Amino acid sequence: MEENLVIGLDCGASHTSVCVWKNGENIFSKSDWPGVNPDILDFRTATEKLSPFITELANFRNAKWVVGMAGIDNKSEMTEVNTWFNELLTTSKIQVSKYIVFSDIELVLWAGANRGAGIGIIAGTGSNCLGRNVFGETLKVGGMSHILSDEGGGFSLGWKCLHLVTKMLDGRAERTELATEVMALYGCTDLVGLKNLLVKSENMKVSVARCAKTLLAAADRGEPDAHWICSEESLELVQMVCAINSGLRSDSPLPVFLAGSLFRNDNYLDLFKGGLAKFSPSQEVRLVTPIDGASEFANSVP
Repeated sequence: MEENLVIGLDCGASHTSVCVWKNGENIFSKSDWPGVNPDILDFRTATEKLSPFITELANFRNAKWVVGMAGIDNKSEMTEVNTWFNELLTTSKIQVSKYIVFSDIELVLWAGANRGAGIGIIAGTGSNCLGRNVFGETLKVGGMSHILSDEGGGFSLGWKCLHLVTKMLDGRAERTELATEVMALYGCTDLVGLKNLLVKSENMKVSVARCAKTLLAAADRGEPDAHWICSEESLELVQMVCAINSGLRSDSPLPVFLAGSLFRNDNYLDLFKGGLAKFSPSQEVRLVTPIDGASEFANSVP
């Protein structure tokens, strides 16, 4: 049996990242596996997507597996996903020491290396926010899928971007370079084609979120409407933190750990930081890599 072997998976809507650590040293990593999210995939489809890839880990025997997955919001869903993952491991003939599957926002908190205490925010394809104080009390805000929330995430930005572009193309708003870029992104020549492509998409959440980065680029170069949307959406994330600050009532502000592709845009990150500073100027804000939380969790929790 290999000692101190940890396998971590960070399963988002658009892709899955995986890392393997031996005695704390990263010995294997990939970030291009298919996305897995129970909100938008059934377990059969998830198995079909992951099975060909997960067999790459068969040589790492008797490891601790720590899996963070988007779309898990309560104990019942966690139990259901753990049962599915056990079947996936069994089918793939992978031997494990132990495993746990929980929400991907937990990886963000543990990646803060603060024994899971703090406020974690994900702004990627979707959004999610979870706070935990040093006493273990938790509060979740947002993260209720693109149907009910996901404010500040890629779907929400993409949705508003597509509405703006539609107005540009049908004459309700001044046309800018953003409209041309969005149509090129989706390979469409007219609004009907764009509408049909999105309506018939197998994964509409991911399809809509694709244009979030195009919107961010337009904001970066100074397009006013694009900047306004980004500013508005970043404040949605600020409101999530403020709700947790109020709900958990810690003696001192909890550190905020940020993850997700949108925070890699300097302008969007600055909008969030600037907005939070107006309400909680002393609150620490730090970018983290979620997959690192798998190693931290495995080494901190028996």
